[in-house]
Amino acid sequence: MTLREAAALFWPDGPFSERTLRTAVRDRRLPISQVAGKFFVTKAALRVLSVCEPLRPVPHGAAALQGGGGFENDLAAIRRMRES
Repeated sequence: MTLREAAALFWPDGPFSERTLRTAVRDRRLPISQVAGKFFVTKAALRVLSVCEPLRPVPHGAAALQGGGGFENDLAAIRRMRES
């Protein structure tokens, strides 16, 4: 089912929406299949979101190594695009 269908089926009155599920996909907490630019999810994959795990602190600077370094990484990518 699509992310919109999943949100409507399992959380018709909230707290999850299609946007919440897209955020979970971006954060790699929700496994999906992507076909023709659309995201599809299974009921089994949605169960992954209900698994509670303690958050681990991210050491300073580690986010940049993982691709989540924020605007500094974006600026660096823009500079690289200008050079090519």
